[in-house]
Amino acid sequence: MVNAMMNFIMYFKIKDHNVTVVGMDGAYTKPLNTDHIAIIPGQTIDFLLEANQPPSRYYMAARVYAGPVGQIYIPTTGIVEYVGNYTRPRPSSPVLPSFPEIDDGVARSTHFSNRLRSLADDNYPIKVPMNITHNMFVTVSINMWPCLTNSCLYTYRLLASMNNVTMLLPKSQNILEAYYKGIRGVFTPDFPATTPIIFDFTQGYKPGNVAPAHFGTAVYMLDYNSEVEMVLQGTD
Repeated sequence: MVNAMMNFIMYFKIKDHNVTVVGMDGAYTKPLNTDHIAIIPGQTIDFLLEANQPPSRYYMAARVYAGPVGQIYIPTTGIVEYVGNYTRPRPSSPVLPSFPEIDDGVARSTHFSNRLRSLADDNYPIKVPMNITHNMFVTVSINMWPCLTNSCLYTYRLLASMNNVTMLLPKSQNILEAYYKGIRGVFTPDFPATTPIIFDFTQGYKPGNVAPAHFGTAVYMLDYNSEVEMVLQGTD
């Protein structure tokens, strides 16, 4: 299952059924039996469904897990229909699974994600780098840039940045070709290892001294076999 939404975490359930999560983003996890799944944009989750309920029709549904109170969030639905001999009449209208209250969505989402564990054990060891040679703290942000033409709806446009650098693609040579051929002027080896200003990235507002983003074709240079610890931090 993949969440193809742009901005919203989705909450997924199947009426009267549990599922067993066995993988996430292409990596196996320890099996997790759960009655719900919280999945973020772009994430993939692999799960197994055991059809162990009385033959009938059951809704599977997904809904935005949290948002401003007062808005109406209508779930998207599908139907799981059992085949075989029904001991009772098929329901004409399947019943939706229950969802948490909007203001309880964060707690339920955290409850799901906190129970996920990697498959690491004696039979499936996971070896991680221990001799760190580079530490990077990279903030991922959406910045406003003045728009001085009539091509924008507002007086600004939105730009993505990492550590306040918005990537400017080279016009003639690609970066790897320029590096191996020693071509100057294509990129600069000065991508910052950390963000210019540290503040509480989880707060609802940003301090006024946050530096604006700037354009650049900046790279961070590493020696072969370097071991890098990188923290990615969202700011919006």
